[in-house]
Amino acid sequence: PDVSVSTNLGSWINRRGLFSRKDNSDIFKDRKIPSAQKWIFSPDGQHIELGIAEMNLFIMLGSAGLSHELFNERLFPIGTVYDPFIARGLDALNYACYQDARFIIVGTPSGVSLAPEGGAHQSIGTPLTGISQPGLLSFEPAFADELSIMMNYSFNYLQDENGGSVYIRLSTRSIDQPSRELTKDLQDQILKGGYWLKQPGSNPEIILAYQGVIATEVIEATVEDEESLRDQFVRLQADFANFRNRTQRERVELYQRANEDILLEILPVLDHFELGLETANKQGADSAMMEGFTLVLDQFKSVLDRFNVKPITAVGETFDPHYHEALTHMPSAEFAEGVCINEVRKGYLMGEKLLRAAQVVVSSGASEEGSE
Repeated sequence: PDVSVSTNLGSWINRRGLFSRKDNSDIFKDRKIPSAQKWIFSPDGQHIELGIAEMNLFIMLGSAGLSHELFNERLFPIGTVYDPFIARGLDALNYACYQDARFIIVGTPSGVSLAPEGGAHQSIGTPLTGISQPGLLSFEPAFADELSIMMNYSFNYLQDENGGSVYIRLSTRSIDQPSRELTKDLQDQILKGGYWLKQPGSNPEIILAYQGVIATEVIEATVEDEESLRDQFVRLQADFANFRNRTQRERVELYQRANEDILLEILPVLDHFELGLETANKQGADSAMMEGFTLVLDQFKSVLDRFNVKPITAVGETFDPHYHEALTHMPSAEFAEGVCINEVRKGYLMGEKLLRAAQVVVSSGASEEGSE
């Protein structure tokens, strides 16, 4: 079942079912094992599951591919296998082709498209099998429209007196598909094994040749025409402008965060200074000393002004959780419910951004005794 999923055969199995001479229930369902496949066997099934047994696969393809000679009834056997594992069944593949058996073998995923599943699973040698094996026609399409032409040709080729079997290397990798008209000339070139994806100029310096699913990388590596280069240049300029703006914004934000950290360390010192100055004034401290300390306090505040730091108005204002931090609620005959009646610690804004919330006491409204 896992290979059925990774080779995209799940929907085929669910629609057509698995072949068996007897009806068998879904073993996964019976054992309450979650599975995306309906693993139901019946004589009407069209999928034969062999597991990891490549030699058995080619023996079966060879036998089914001779049905027209043995029973005068042609079948179209199609086998799927992990492409690098074709080498495990080469003996049976050789004999099947020599007997003129007719079948289609699909190797998927193939090539470097197997790399995400495991670095060792890269079938770079199997194309030689397709090229060298007599009686076996080999295709490796890059796009879905090519595959449709190859499949149509292959079913006719299986039935042709001078035909043979077909080996198609495919992939489960998703790539962008071209939008194009498949002319008769283009179809012939696809079946013959090569065509120009982009017509060259009169004197090309480089020609990039490829097959299969590496089309995306080759197309990306191709040097585009002047208009495309101009578009790339415009995009590059836009990317650079975005990078410059982002870098500048990040630099400003970093500077502001550094200032915020310093100011948050200074504000408690200012709190204590203001509290000490207020206490000294209540206790009748020397006026000259009070005047000197008041000047120092004004210097503190001027420094805060340069950094656009302003105190938050609290007493008499409606409580706002964005700017105020409620420490407690108290009844008040003077202030309505929800209004700040006392400020325990000043809050500050840095521009429009909250630097520190004001700690306040909030009115709970007039007491019951006061209302009476």
